[in-house]
Amino acid sequence: MTNATSLESGPKMPAERELPPQSRIVHVITRFIRGGADENTLFTCNGQAAQGHDVHLITGRYHPEMVAGLDSRVHWHFVPSLVRDPSLQDLACVIALSRKFRELKPLIVHTHESKAGILGRLAACLVRVPLIIHGVHILPFLNMSGTKRLLYLGMEKAVAPFTDAFLSVSEEMQRICIVEGLGKPDRHFWVPSGMDTEQYRQAEKLDWSTILPEGRTAVGRTVGLIAGHLEKRKQIGDLVEALGVYSDRQDWMLVIAGEGPEHAALQARIGELNLVEHVIVLGFRKDLPNLLVSADIVLHAAGNEGLPRVVVQATLAGRPVVTPALPGIDKVVADQRNGLFCAINDFPALAANFIALVDNPARRDSMAAVAREVDLSPWGINAMVKRINEAYKKALSSVKTPS
Repeated sequence: MTNATSLESGPKMPAERELPPQSRIVHVITRFIRGGADENTLFTCNGQAAQGHDVHLITGRYHPEMVAGLDSRVHWHFVPSLVRDPSLQDLACVIALSRKFRELKPLIVHTHESKAGILGRLAACLVRVPLIIHGVHILPFLNMSGTKRLLYLGMEKAVAPFTDAFLSVSEEMQRICIVEGLGKPDRHFWVPSGMDTEQYRQAEKLDWSTILPEGRTAVGRTVGLIAGHLEKRKQIGDLVEALGVYSDRQDWMLVIAGEGPEHAALQARIGELNLVEHVIVLGFRKDLPNLLVSADIVLHAAGNEGLPRVVVQATLAGRPVVTPALPGIDKVVADQRNGLFCAINDFPALAANFIALVDNPARRDSMAAVAREVDLSPWGINAMVKRINEAYKKALSSVKTPS
């Protein structure tokens, strides 16, 4: 491996190939906002800090509440040039990350999501970090065609040779990585995205009348819930567009919980489609477990995803899920048993599946009962941190001892 030597004056690779106590681990993520991969990274950092490791987190744009949620033992670093979209700052970002790694001398650099994964792994290789790990939360080349697919896949292939381990949030994403030639099979590990599973299982229902804006009511309506960051990639607007054909029905409501740059455009489109009485944007909510258990149906629209945390959370809450057939989602949702699948980016079919469950309360109840029986113990926080550390140790055993 090109990165198999340790940093100058940095930690020596342990001969026993165990993860040393108080190892310095640096995580890198482009944005640290209130999203799924961000929460995964938060729990990982906090869990490793609780085990006694010296944990650092490098982020670009951030939400203050996420930073406040870090364990006091986690060291947070802000790098302004670490931005999500392609940018003229990217070279400056690689330089900034390289300087940070030289300063911190970590045993492990663990990147999260695609952009941070490309720049972070490149910088870690340049300064010869002993162990380079990449967390695969999404695959940017999936559901892409032509030039974009070639570009995204090409960048992933460029940094794959100096990636010591890939940690995918679903087994199907792991399989796709291997098929596409991103690293050897023995460098891939499945690590479910951890969460506090009990808060979703034990959540209490809310009274919709206390949540909805004045003049709106859920009485006599089946309530669907979609939760996520309001950005184009989540494709919530596409789902709303497809629901427009059902605007004359008074028996359904879609509640959207989330914040983000698409908020204003989404509100405007709801008005244009005459869906003001049907689709309600609540904004960000801290009571997601309660919202999930209060909904009759949970929906997910995005096609470029790993295994969405909200799908796992909805299943923990015992709710039927309407979703595209994403890679690996069948580990949580069985089509026709505790949810309904459609093809990725087929929004009319997604909307039709939602309405089909609106029309069939008995089927919803049956699906809810199946959901409550799904074994989701691998998605616990402690289980995730344990799997990550096991992957680190296995990866550590595969690299050469420096001379």
